[in-house]
Amino acid sequence: MDNENISFFFRARPIEILMELKNNGRIITASEITHRTRGTYSHVLKIINRLEEMRILIKKKEGRNVILTLTQKGREITEYLSEVIKRL
Repeated sequence: MDNENISFFFRARPIEILMELKNNGRIITASEITHRTRGTYSHVLKIINRLEEMRILIKKKEGRNVILTLTQKGREITEYLSEVIKRL
């Protein structure tokens, strides 16, 4: 992972989005993430696109909705983040 990806990844919003995906336990849409993280749809979608480029989540269009799912890599990262958050 290069420095640009590291500086992107360790901002609050990407971590919030990943933890929402991890803790949700069901299929979730980009709109739901936007409401839960109190972000703007365009900002959340930019983050989602970046996380998809990093192969951390999969984005799938279903009708008007964008369905989000963590990849194996994404699940591993969120498990690690959960442990770090617990220790803080």
